[in-house]
Amino acid sequence: MNAEAPACVLVTEPTWGGVLHAARSLGSMGVPVYVATLGAGSSVFRRSRWVRAAADFHSDSDLVVGDILSWLGRTLVGGGPIPVLALSDRTAELLNAARGEIPDKYRPVLPSVEILEPLLTKSDAAAVAVAAGLRVPEWVGVASADDVAAITQLKFPVVVRPEASTTSGGEASKVELLGDPVVAAARIGELVGHGARLVVSEFVEAPVEAVEFGVVWRSLDGTSTAVCTGRKRRQAGPDGGVMAWGEAVDLPDVRQGAIDFLDASGFRGVGGIEFIRADGKLWFIEFNPRLEAIHFLASRAGVDTVLMAYRDAAFDERPACVPTQVAATGWVGSAWAQRLIAEPGEWRHALRDRVAFARSPNRVRAVMGRRDPAATLALAAYFGGRAWTRLRRLAGRAPAL
Repeated sequence: MNAEAPACVLVTEPTWGGVLHAARSLGSMGVPVYVATLGAGSSVFRRSRWVRAAADFHSDSDLVVGDILSWLGRTLVGGGPIPVLALSDRTAELLNAARGEIPDKYRPVLPSVEILEPLLTKSDAAAVAVAAGLRVPEWVGVASADDVAAITQLKFPVVVRPEASTTSGGEASKVELLGDPVVAAARIGELVGHGARLVVSEFVEAPVEAVEFGVVWRSLDGTSTAVCTGRKRRQAGPDGGVMAWGEAVDLPDVRQGAIDFLDASGFRGVGGIEFIRADGKLWFIEFNPRLEAIHFLASRAGVDTVLMAYRDAAFDERPACVPTQVAATGWVGSAWAQRLIAEPGEWRHALRDRVAFARSPNRVRAVMGRRDPAATLALAAYFGGRAWTRLRRLAGRAPAL
């Protein structure tokens, strides 16, 4: 790309690898990258050689998108159209709600409101998957105390998820696996009592490596589609979560399932779909209607959904030939750290997985980049500072001897 390439804006929460890799993909092609972070964390992105500017914004403000636009108006250089990428469900929801106040020179990489809003809730996305002909575990929606009794129609154990990023009822936990109906009813009732809206679905029994994914992009005019498929070999928690390490491999049925979902939903933009393979069958788990956090693995495999989305939104340009993926492996050290903190006995799996990753020929790490070491050091300092603050608080609460 030439020096006159329009900028790209990344709107994120304090997550790291996906944002840094998006910035590196774009910045290495001469694209000025601006990062707006909901909450603390922009200090890390400002240290990246590929980020032109970054700033923090109060995520609990109803005016946060307006604040971001004001900052961009003061900071961003150059004309449009300027692609805007959401890197979390929360930021996709905010951009969707604020479409009317976003100037024309900015182009959010999102489908229309009518297409996007159903995909921001788990139960509506599951209904789309059913319409697409995909296998979906039985589920019920729970929004009030009266709905809790409906979980008895499900086979246990069950998986409990918030309907959307804003409906957790203040709970930090994203996913819970509950095996006893009485315990489940009590826990779900507690969550609903705190304002949560939930989806409760039957658990699909399968090995840990049975979680498979598709990192997807479909052009804004719907004429071009790319899908990179792969497996999550290990996750941050025993019941699911962020990928700790995984591989990009060609899975034709996953690719077809992803395309069928895109067709049924009408989705445009960047996203990610997740399945579980059990007894030779694929079961739909979820669809994320924004840039998938593990897109860096797809990029390493030759399917750079960030660059395709940028060229589509900025230049109305689509690849003449959709890229073919190659084998690749990815490692997410922060996810492994999260798992080891919760389950120290998992160190043996961590060691074996690390050896397997080191022997793979085409590797990528979530955060580390040889050409961008300052961002890695800034992230280490950021977490070190938080750990030190927490230790000081704990020390202050300790009784005097």
